[in-house]
Amino acid sequence: MGLRGAGEINKLDFTKRYLFNHAINRQAMEQYLQNVDLSFLKGRELLQVCVGQFQLQFLFTGKIKIFTECGIKFFDKNITHELSSSPESAAFITPLIGNSIIDFEVSSDGTLKLHFSNGQNFALYNDQSGYEYYQINHDETVIVPPRTSSDWFPYGYWRLCNEYGQPIDPSTGKPGPVEGTHVPYPDPTKNEPTH
Repeated sequence: MGLRGAGEINKLDFTKRYLFNHAINRQAMEQYLQNVDLSFLKGRELLQVCVGQFQLQFLFTGKIKIFTECGIKFFDKNITHELSSSPESAAFITPLIGNSIIDFEVSSDGTLKLHFSNGQNFALYNDQSGYEYYQINHDETVIVPPRTSSDWFPYGYWRLCNEYGQPIDPSTGKPGPVEGTHVPYPDPTKNEPTH
């Protein structure tokens, strides 16, 4: 048996297909933190912020893109704003356009905090246990921190993205929330299609 709806999916014109099948546990996060090298982020200027209904995309010099569907904490002087990746957060993020990353931090839970040349910064954190927080595209490399929970996708999952890098819901062919854009792989010991 194949994936249900695969014929319909193949009819759509997608330029990117991402497969995610992470080893999901604390050890995977520790390995990620030990091995991830994000030094290429330093000095990169934020050129554009693309706002979708369910996702934000940050485009930097050097063809670096950061995609997020997670929570965002925006720090401005002594004020912290907790935001979602919805269009409402764009008002806080767009003033960073034209500023460069001067430093970054990756915390023990995978949260990525970016410090900008204007003194402001923001953090991408996991507010949706079971889903990835962010994705960084650099050259041909895609960097995704491991999820912190294996309960939702014990055998991994797959996603489709449109030509703009937005994850889409295979049942509609349109961008959607994270619960609609993650299609779980079935138990390999059973002969079941995915939904």
